[in-house]
Amino acid sequence: MSAPFLSEGPESRRFGEQIAPLGRIGVPEDVARVALFLTGTSRASSPGPPYDADGGWTADLQLKETVIRRMTRLAAAHGAVNLAQGFTDEAPTYDMVWSGVAALLGGTEEGARRLESLTVREVLHACGNPAPDALDRPVKELFEQMRGSRDELNQYSFPFGLPELRHTIADYTQTCCGYRPDPEEQITVVLGASEGMAAASRSLLDPGDGVVVMQPYHELYPSQAPIFGLVPRFVTLREDCRAGTWRLDRDGLRASLSDPVVKAAVVNTPQNPTGKVLDEED
Repeated sequence: MSAPFLSEGPESRRFGEQIAPLGRIGVPEDVARVALFLTGTSRASSPGPPYDADGGWTADLQLKETVIRRMTRLAAAHGAVNLAQGFTDEAPTYDMVWSGVAALLGGTEEGARRLESLTVREVLHACGNPAPDALDRPVKELFEQMRGSRDELNQYSFPFGLPELRHTIADYTQTCCGYRPDPEEQITVVLGASEGMAAASRSLLDPGDGVVVMQPYHELYPSQAPIFGLVPRFVTLREDCRAGTWRLDRDGLRASLSDPVVKAAVVNTPQNPTGKVLDEED
């Protein structure tokens, strides 16, 4: 955990001085670095490109507006078509929506199951049926009568996901991919791709490790690297205009993977942002 986030120099030494007090109270060095970065306590002022000739991080480590957010904000301000961010307009699966409603209203596993079999007649009866205006009452009022008196489900969750959800994910993986990961040891539920990348980088890699990233790339991949002290190694996808696709530079990929510093590669297909789908040969 000794690899610095910053190149050697006054800024790096000052960063080390800021970390030292945290270390004396038992805060791990890598956690202290992230804490200082996220709170803006540390500032580096080195000009120029974000990486030096060897791929080392040289840019300033301060929180900045993401490219996607900036493009979205500018598109809204100028009435432009926003190609930076997708907006899903399909309705979510009803069973998933209902499960959330049942959990919120039922409050307990028993309460949620009760709602699964509750009839309209029973709901109206709970509202004072046969009141003349029963069928004209707002749905919101009807739902209020369905609420459970106790609440066990709307609490803090496990940091790595509810056991039921992790087991369901394991079953789904078995169906789709032909193998079943251990839900207790091999599955972590995250809030999205950004947290998933961060969790994988933090748990699988050490500061100073190299990571191969295909470019053009999503800004997330290289921007997370300095937080964990990782060194990006870029492999460029070459546009083939005649074929209407992008070609993977396999020689460049082999060269990058042969570097003993490299311990991981970011692979997503379709690739973001080109849409390149890796084939079996790739």
